[in-house]
Amino acid sequence: SSIISSFKKFMNLKNTSVVSVVSAKLSAYVTFLYASFGDCGSPQLGDTNCDQIINVIDVISIMNMILGDSSQYSEYELWSADLNGDGIVDIFDIITIVSIILDN
Repeated sequence: SSIISSFKKFMNLKNTSVVSVVSAKLSAYVTFLYASFGDCGSPQLGDTNCDQIINVIDVISIMNMILGDSSQYSEYELWSADLNGDGIVDIFDIITIVSIILDN
């Protein structure tokens, strides 16, 4: 179809099928997600240890991230600790997670 040929031209593809390109991109994305989130089956903001429960253990984990070296934590742990999504794990994330725990 003209859409596929336009896509191939845009992507500078000659004899490559669109399906193989999409499959390769999807595979790379899945690899990225697994590397980022490990084997956590249910990634959730605030659940830093991926036990499907947001509790004081997660608060302590976030406090340790703030006070310690954040390079020792996985991408998943850092992502789940950044509850307000500002790219920084700080006291505002502690306030947010405590509020979540108290509301539950």
